Amino acid sequence: MYLAHLRVENFRAFGPAAQGDDERDDALSLSFTAGTNVLVGENDSGKTAIVDAIRLCLQSAASDYYRVSQDAFHLGKDGRAETSTIGCAFTDLSTEEQAVFLELLTHDRDGTAWLCVTFKAQRMDPLRNRVSVTTRTGRQWPRPGRRCSRTPARHLPAPASRCRGGTALGPRVAVVPDPRRLPGEEGPGRRRLRPDR
Repeated sequence: MYLAHLRVENFRAFGPAAQGDDERDDALSLSFTAGTNVLVGENDSGKTAIVDAIRLCLQSAASDYYRVSQDAFHLGKDGRAETSTIGCAFTDLSTEEQAVFLELLTHDRDGTAWLCVTFKAQRMDPLRNRVSVTTRTGRQWPRPGRRCSRTPARHLPAPASRCRGGTALGPRVAVVPDPRRLPGEEGPGRRRLRPDR
């Protein structure tokens, strides 16, 4: 699996997305290839912001090491942004990776599996530097040339006690149990789901 697309809005140097046809799109939208990708640019052009955005979205930095502060929100001509959004889309998952992230996957119409993770930070109290942070899975933005079927987004829990490590997403990404599963019906080979209502 590899990070195929990154979308960043209102995070540090990267501004808001265009709301209409006549507006300027200051959000960052990058596509990566499998293998090694290199970020090249002048000082203060946003290279570190891209790496930090990926770290935040994947929760790969310890929370005591890096916290989202007011400085992480884009400062534009109208002041600081109220929300910041980072989206990562992974593709080319192996069969084993698809099994691990089964409940978190989104599929294209052609059947390609995607793992889409979205990090959203919202300013709560600027004076006390309080920020609300949410990490979700599911399609948030259309990827270039692709359309995903709509699936409900699920929250990723933050406690490390419910997390599984050893994947390309790092040790802090969690697999969330399906809320439709019947109590006591967990475990290998016993994954019956309740019918949707």
